[in-house]
Amino acid sequence: MKKDPAMSVKETALETAQQGKALLLDRWRGFREESPYFQAKVGLVAAWVVVSLLTLLLVPPTRATFVVEQKMINFGLAEKTTLIIANQKGGDLTRGVVEVTGTMIDFDGKKTPGRWATKVIAIPQGLKTTLATESFFDAKGGCPGYQLEIEQVVIKDDGDEVWSGPPRSGAKR
Repeated sequence: MKKDPAMSVKETALETAQQGKALLLDRWRGFREESPYFQAKVGLVAAWVVVSLLTLLLVPPTRATFVVEQKMINFGLAEKTTLIIANQKGGDLTRGVVEVTGTMIDFDGKKTPGRWATKVIAIPQGLKTTLATESFFDAKGGCPGYQLEIEQVVIKDDGDEVWSGPPRSGAKR
């Protein structure tokens, strides 16, 4: 008579479960025979692990929060775009890169889309950092004009993205 493969798998799983149960009971008996001091140390470590896991599950780490605003300032006969970044609770960023995607507007009104980036020395928590368009450069080293319609901002710290989104549009200063 041929054995059913499903029954064979079920029997193997049942046997493995019984062996695991026997092993756990043997370990539990061994643990109970240890000194109370050792049991207390193991209990403290187990409690610490449980509390740590519960902390991460119930209160996950929050993402860095930035308020990013695009403002136009008077610049002689024209206007100039500035990007104001307020780091609310991201910690001090010391190896930051700010990337912007948008449309450059020349003095003659010609619009050119592009992506520009700048390395920032620091974006300290609790302070505002103001970046002008001449601090941004594209992949070829070109700088956008004074007017820039920013559609997307990406803030990176040490190569990792910590914030991205569109800037708020601020009024003229």
